[in-house]
Amino acid sequence: MTRLILSISLLIIFVFNVNGQESEKTALEKKILKGKVSFLEETTFAAVDYFGEVKKDTLIRKFTFKYDINGNETEKHELFLDFKEPVVITKNKYNNEGMIIEQSIFQSKESNSLKIYKYDLKNNLTEITIYFCGKLSGKTKNEYDDYGNNIETRKYKENGEVSKIYFNKFDIRGNKIETRCLNKFGNLSHRITVVYDEKGNELSDFWDDSSNPDIYSRKHTYKYDYYGNRIETKYYRYPDFNLTQIDEYKYDNFGNMTEDLNVFWYLSESKNFKNDEVLGSYYKYEYDYLNNWTKRIKYNNFILDQITERTIEYYPD
Repeated sequence: MTRLILSISLLIIFVFNVNGQESEKTALEKKILKGKVSFLEETTFAAVDYFGEVKKDTLIRKFTFKYDINGNETEKHELFLDFKEPVVITKNKYNNEGMIIEQSIFQSKESNSLKIYKYDLKNNLTEITIYFCGKLSGKTKNEYDDYGNNIETRKYKENGEVSKIYFNKFDIRGNKIETRCLNKFGNLSHRITVVYDEKGNELSDFWDDSSNPDIYSRKHTYKYDYYGNRIETKYYRYPDFNLTQIDEYKYDNFGNMTEDLNVFWYLSESKNFKNDEVLGSYYKYEYDYLNNWTKRIKYNNFILDQITERTIEYYPD
């Protein structure tokens, strides 16, 4: 049976790093927060339609974030009411250059983890050591070329055994154009190739996964407007790489994404659409004076579903 799903939303785009390496962007840049934010509280409630008015109902989750003056996230509290251990606390420490050197995550007295980060003299991340409940859990080591490009990443298990090896290639502009992942036996697990335009915008990427092609092998293509904003993403799936999803994005005059239109479908053997199976989600936003959203109302299948409110505090100018 074919199912067509339609959603319209303003969403934050997250970048997935296939090597599991830490991004050089600050926490504010990752969350697309504008201005010198010192504190962010994000609370989500179930919402009900009360005579045409949006009313908050049951609390679903609550996140709080603290940032230093440089935009680095120093502390995060996560509350999930439907989890057995609902509270997760993350604390980060940074060096004088603003590079993260330690991350502690506490979920319960019996469950906590610690990450230790090391850098070379050029501030390249060379090692991440992970501890779980006080015991060594794993380690990641990175190698770089003379231009600061991460050309090799090795991931190790707690017993010192290699679990995965990533080899990266870059073009003359420093864009990553290929990633090859080998398993512990040295066999190719997956390969990712990326094509860019002359401005450095990603035009396409191809994921060739030899271990689980039905799940992971795929292709994406991208289009951009004059200002470099991504306006379209297309998804193609293994084995025939037929088009399975289209995302279209619109922006206001300030560069804020105002609409994210997602259309995707699951193809049956007949590969036909059934127009009566259209589903959708719609997100409506309100913004503050710095163009950070402070309220988001979600409609699921165009029926009121959730409301998320943000409290944002800023450092004084």
